[in-house]
Amino acid sequence: MVKSREEDINQDGKFDELNIEIQVQLQQTDIALSVKLFLLFDYKLYKMSVFHMESLGVVQHSSSLPGARLDVVADLRLVQKQLLYSRGRDSRFNMSVFDLTRLVPDAFNLQTLFKEYARRNVTTRLSNVYPLWTAGRASDMPFIVSAVVHYPEETILYRPGFWQVIKWAWVQYLSVFIIFVFIFRLIKEYVFSNQLVFTVKTVPWKKLF
Repeated sequence: MVKSREEDINQDGKFDELNIEIQVQLQQTDIALSVKLFLLFDYKLYKMSVFHMESLGVVQHSSSLPGARLDVVADLRLVQKQLLYSRGRDSRFNMSVFDLTRLVPDAFNLQTLFKEYARRNVTTRLSNVYPLWTAGRASDMPFIVSAVVHYPEETILYRPGFWQVIKWAWVQYLSVFIIFVFIFRLIKEYVFSNQLVFTVKTVPWKKLF
């Protein structure tokens, strides 16, 4: 049985964490010594860069003691090897991590899976992983895997378009220009009011008699 939910902790309209619980009913003679948990995420960006991909998070843990449950807390982090696009919809990596079209054993080989996934220029991984292994499962109780995955704020690197560059360049230029004009006027008033340089005031449209 699998239970999952996403929660918005700070009520900003965006999910902050994923809570998932998996219950595996084992035979009375079965024991659990290790866990490999593969979490698939539908990763989307909407602002600055419209990006969409299916990504992966992996949890692996083992123990010499038969376990009753595994509790994990981790952060989902974005890993970039290149800048994202700012124009159009970027769905280069919006493909299944597990190649379900290839009905061969090699398609589900973990070494092959990790190698192909690592070749992507944009991926996700679980960091700050804190596992807690609990031993002593009763024979009639299921083995439980509970995971809490936080979605922390990310710094997204992308290549801006022409108009985005012009927009921010104009804002920066205008702010510097206003400060420069203000300082220049103060200097000019100080110089002329204290007669630091020889000046003559003339009014062209008035005739002197």
